[in-house]
Amino acid sequence: MGILKKFFTGRYMRVRIWHWTVILMAFIAMGVVAVVPSVHKTVNTALKDFAVHSGFGVRDVFVVGRRNADKNELWKTTEIKVSDSMFGLDVDTVRDRLEHLGWVKSASVSRVFPHSVYISITEREPVAIHQNKGVLTLIDRESVAISQDDVLKFPHLKILVGAGADKQVGAFFALIANDPALEQLVKSGVYVSERRWDVVLQGDIRVKLPAENAEQAWIKLGELARREKLLARPLKLIDLRSKPSMTCAKVWVASSILLIRPLLKPLDWT
Repeated sequence: MGILKKFFTGRYMRVRIWHWTVILMAFIAMGVVAVVPSVHKTVNTALKDFAVHSGFGVRDVFVVGRRNADKNELWKTTEIKVSDSMFGLDVDTVRDRLEHLGWVKSASVSRVFPHSVYISITEREPVAIHQNKGVLTLIDRESVAISQDDVLKFPHLKILVGAGADKQVGAFFALIANDPALEQLVKSGVYVSERRWDVVLQGDIRVKLPAENAEQAWIKLGELARREKLLARPLKLIDLRSKPSMTCAKVWVASSILLIRPLLKPLDWT
């Protein structure tokens, strides 16, 4: 009962009545602006000053969900200024500005009267680094370019090289996922002529995959790698672009001269 009495009487009640009076007057003023456009600028300026001096100016901006996005860039992008009128803040416009940032996948912006703004963002997850013409860019699984400034923070990511490789990031990861053990050895992928992949494994072994049936070739390579200990041999390149004759694969060994020879032990490609 004492709480209710406090709520409905005294200074607390007077403050609440004042706040709601200001809000009501603000909505009335906005209605006047809509009906009489000629007074738009004058009323807007007066409304802003009135709201700020009545305690409805922006004081606090809270951001949740930020991990990698630069906080200064976020703040600059919102274009929110301390002491801006809470009534003049267009939350949809602020949200749209934030969602144009590379790191921001989605955002929500809300006003909490009398003077707080809450921003929640969901960041994009980088899955690879795209390298094209010497430029390195973080990209996500949806092929969206995230950032060129934060690449060095993610040295563990696979590198996709070449024009168009960024648009095939989902297809590339789906391809190498056909053999999980082999996938763990992948360092990078080179998109050749925008039609097929060269996959570079640990030890700088380059695997040339065919443009068609690349998944089958990748799976077969994984089987051979385990059964024949293929990747333990001093190889530099394995060419799977055409099915070899019966018992041998086309292999370049580590040498200053490119040499084609059958493997030391016959391989069964059936």
